[in-house]
Amino acid sequence: MGAVASLTQAGVGVSLLPVQGYRSKITSGALRVLETCPEGPLVEVYAADAATSIPSLLTELAAASSTFADPPG
Repeated sequence: MGAVASLTQAGVGVSLLPVQGYRSKITSGALRVLETCPEGPLVEVYAADAATSIPSLLTELAAASSTFADPPG
């Protein structure tokens, strides 16, 4: 499990995770899906003074390939 998912499971906060990758944790009750209405937009956050364009490229790739909007089960 990634650091963000671990922190979320520990109750530290809320995160955006791919349902498919965490289905067993959701099914077991370790993580819960928080339904929002309307759906929130995908927001990218990274340092404005990044030394390379890699953060921007990664967020573009994530947005293009995201399946986060798939509803659970």
